Amino acid sequence: MIYLGFALLFYCIQNIANKEFSKTFPVKLRGIVFLDAMAMTVVVAVIGLIGGVKLVTGPVMLLAVGFGVAYAATIILLQNALALGPMGATKLLYNFYMVFPVLFSIFFCGETLTLPILLGIACMAGVTVLSVPRDKDPDPNRLKKDIFRWFIVTLLATVSNGVLTIVKRSLSWRFPEAEPASFTFWGFAFAALICWSVVIGFKWRKQDFKTWTAHPRLMARFVLAVGLSTALASLFQMLSLETVPGVVVFPLTSGGVLLLLWVYSAIAYREPVRIRGVLTLLLGLTGAFLLSFF
Repeated sequence: MIYLGFALLFYCIQNIANKEFSKTFPVKLRGIVFLDAMAMTVVVAVIGLIGGVKLVTGPVMLLAVGFGVAYAATIILLQNALALGPMGATKLLYNFYMVFPVLFSIFFCGETLTLPILLGIACMAGVTVLSVPRDKDPDPNRLKKDIFRWFIVTLLATVSNGVLTIVKRSLSWRFPEAEPASFTFWGFAFAALICWSVVIGFKWRKQDFKTWTAHPRLMARFVLAVGLSTALASLFQMLSLETVPGVVVFPLTSGGVLLLLWVYSAIAYREPVRIRGVLTLLLGLTGAFLLSFF
């Protein structure tokens, strides 16, 4: 269980680093992609150093390409969502991604829709409904359109992460003999390649990165914080799966990160704690439990 504890810690650091980056630098797509390109390169280097550089079969490599595309889209959208809205509410809504692999397994893998799963989906749907911005809830210092933009971007990040989770679980469903470390290495390598391609595209369109390169030491801290936390969180989660069943690891990871970040955001960022927010948190934790254990 100590590996799982470290995974929780580094997943929290990853999210906090992304939030702090958005508070430090302007919220612009090219800056986020620039950070991700360097951070994903760090992830690839770390996984490579621990022995993840091994050739995989063609079908597994194609799945790794899908992982890279889905991960790049997910992290870019999530960072935008964290920049636009409160971290606690963002992670609550983001947890709806757990519904997608469950529905995929029911419709395409022949699994049965049980009452606990149905209740879990209902809980996550309740989280989405409660997360919809209302006139009384938004911060009066922000325009209403910014709140709805946060909501839409968070939903897109949720859908993208749902697809990413399906891709990751497809590895064990379709290719149980494949090595997770090698698959992860190639997946993050493709994610880095995508991010660097977008950076080159921005440069080709004559858009500079001076806002970020003007502070190399500060930028390096964020790159290392995001890159190392992502790599170590993935590593410790893989190690925990060797001794703890997946039905324990995944709900504890999702629920633990959700709860810790919700508490952290309320303390560190003074995000308001309302009755509706507490109810949303309870529904999210219940939904995560039901969808993971049954």
